[in-house]
Amino acid sequence: MDYTQQHTYGSDEDRPLTVPAIASLGEEFTAKWPKPFMVGEFGIDWKSGDDQHDPQGLGTSLHDGLWSSVMTRCFGAAALWYWDGYVHPKNMYPQFTAVRKFVDSVPWPKLKLEQAQFGPVSVPTPADAPWGDVALHAGIAWGKATGQDFTLEPNGSLSGDGTFAATVFSDSKKDMKTPLRFHVTMPQGGKMILHVDTVSAKAILHVKLDGNEVWQHELLTGPGEGEWKTNGVPRAVGHLAEPVRQGLRGGDPGGAACD
Repeated sequence: MDYTQQHTYGSDEDRPLTVPAIASLGEEFTAKWPKPFMVGEFGIDWKSGDDQHDPQGLGTSLHDGLWSSVMTRCFGAAALWYWDGYVHPKNMYPQFTAVRKFVDSVPWPKLKLEQAQFGPVSVPTPADAPWGDVALHAGIAWGKATGQDFTLEPNGSLSGDGTFAATVFSDSKKDMKTPLRFHVTMPQGGKMILHVDTVSAKAILHVKLDGNEVWQHELLTGPGEGEWKTNGVPRAVGHLAEPVRQGLRGGDPGGAACD
């Protein structure tokens, strides 16, 4: 194996920030495998081109993807997938030119570059500030997750070894199945809501709290007004909120594992 690579996309309104998504992949893959790494594909949304989300051609995600890959542990610039319907018709080539000029000016083989170490940036929050919602976005659109256990920190950040994927696999793909587990400490009652986009054929979603199953639901596909379409917009699994809220009430730490 000469090098490793991974793809990263958002999905509909679930669009993780480009810079941390690419930077974390570079760090994760080069730490796990001592090989050069690159992001072989990226985009705002795997379902539609960047032109649908950036009709003005501002190129913010493209800019962030190119520069974050070059300035972190990737051996080259990340490759945007939507060149024919976005890069070319909107003449986004100056974005690439700027990166190329910078790269050509750096004597890479002569440098001993090390990753900068710094703590998370935070804003002081009053002790009596109200708690808010936290939305967790998958770093891998399709494929096997590279991590399984994640901790939601009190400041809203997510820590863990690896990246979780938007696709949840069943026993039919045992080599891809990676049950997802969140470790959460909630100082007061709240809700955990999963948004399900599409279901391939059918699926049974299991939710466990501290190792005990507290909820399950069979997800069936159907045409027209069927509960779960093979193609559709993400929707909340409404019944999931109550049992998880009850189980985490009172500040008890709990882990919810979704198989």
